[in-house]
Amino acid sequence: MPISPQLLYIQDPFMLEFEASVVEKVPLPGGHLGVILDRTYFYPTGGGQEYDTGHIGDAAVLDVQKSKDNSTIIHVLDRDISVGRITAHIDSDRRIRHMQHHTAQHLLSQCFLRQLDAPTVSANINGYSPSTLDLDSPPISKTDLQSVEILANDVIFQNLQVKSYFVSKSESTGLPIRKADAIHEDIRIVEIDSFDYSACAGTHCTQTGSIGILKIARTERQNDKLRVHFIAGKQALEAFRETFDTLNRLSAAFSVHPRDLETAVLQQSLVLDSVQKQLASARHEMLKLEAHQLYRDGETIRQRLCVLGAYENRPVEELRFLALECCRHPCTLALFSSLSGSKISLVVGCSPGGGVKAGQLLQELLQPFGGRGGGDDSFGQGGGSGNSVQQAALMQNAYQLLKTLPPPENAAG
Repeated sequence: MPISPQLLYIQDPFMLEFEASVVEKVPLPGGHLGVILDRTYFYPTGGGQEYDTGHIGDAAVLDVQKSKDNSTIIHVLDRDISVGRITAHIDSDRRIRHMQHHTAQHLLSQCFLRQLDAPTVSANINGYSPSTLDLDSPPISKTDLQSVEILANDVIFQNLQVKSYFVSKSESTGLPIRKADAIHEDIRIVEIDSFDYSACAGTHCTQTGSIGILKIARTERQNDKLRVHFIAGKQALEAFRETFDTLNRLSAAFSVHPRDLETAVLQQSLVLDSVQKQLASARHEMLKLEAHQLYRDGETIRQRLCVLGAYENRPVEELRFLALECCRHPCTLALFSSLSGSKISLVVGCSPGGGVKAGQLLQELLQPFGGRGGGDDSFGQGGGSGNSVQQAALMQNAYQLLKTLPPPENAAG
C-alpha cells in the first residue's frame, strides 16, 4: 500500500530532516498559524502518542494535528513563514524518546497479557515523564510485576526486529492481533518479530534493543482499571543516573555501602524518633515550669488572678497550653498573644468559677481589630491581621477591660 505524503513518518521514523513545500496556510484559534506541507515526516498527536516538535524554516513547530477529515497534517507554528520550498527539522530527542516508549508499551502490554492474562485498555506515551498503560486487571503483586518486567527486558535484549506493514481487514483475521476486535478497515500492523502484533499508526523502533531497558515504576488504581507507570530508553537512563547519584550521596553521608543504606536509614529514623519524643517530653516540662512561673507572677485584678503575656513567633499550641495550665488554679484568667509576621494570635483561658466567659471575652477583644475567633466558657482562640503596635494596643485594651469586669460571685467579700 503506498504511503500518503502526509504520513511519511510511517515509512521512515528516522528521517529527521527533509525538504518540502508550504502549500497552504490555515488560521487557527488563539492567533496561531497552521501550515500544510506537500510532504511531511512530522507525527501528529494520536494513538496515545504526542506530536513531534522541531522547526519548519525558522519557525518553531508548537503542535502537529490531523485535519478533521484526517486527510492532511497541520503544523502549528509560532510565526509566519513564506509559501514555497523549506527545510524542516524534527526534534530528534523527542522523536526517539517517543519511539522507545511506544515500542516499549507494545512490548509491555503483550507481556502482561502472556504472563497475567491482563489486557491493555488504553495507553499514554510520554518521553519525559513515565508513560502509562491501563489494564483490565485486579491489583498485581510485586512478584508478578517483576516477572512481567523480566520478560519484557529479555525480549529487549534479544534485539528482535520491529516491522510495520499494512493489511486488509480480511488479512488481519489471520494474525494474533491484540485488540483485534477494534479493526474495521485496512490497517497498519506493528509486529515485534512474532512476539506481538498491534494495530498502530505511531512511530516505533526498528529493533527491540533500541528500547534500551524498561522499568515498571509503580501501579495505582484508576477507577476500575489498574494503571501501570513505566519508563524506558533515555528516560530510564536518566532515572537510573539520578537514583544512583542519590544513593551514592546518601551512602557517603551515612558511611555505608549502598546495599546497607536502608538499614542505616531505618536505624537513624528510630534514633530520631526517640530523640524527638525526649525533646517533646522536655519541652512539655519546660512549658509547665513556665506556666507555674507565669501564674506566680500574675496580678490580682478584681479578685481574680490575671496572667497576661505578649510574644513574637510563638506557636499558638504553646499559648493554649500555658493558658490551660494556668487556669488549673481557681479564679484565674490567662490571656496570651503572639505576633507572627502580620498575624496576631490570641488565646483566653478562664478557670471554673472565675465569672468570665473566655470565648465571649476573646471576641470582644478582637472585634476592634477585625479579628475572628470563638470558644466556650473555659477557653477561646482566634486572631487577625496586625502589627506590633496593634498587638500592644490589644494587650492594653485587655488589661483595662479586666479592671471593669465584676468580681467572681464566690469571691471573698
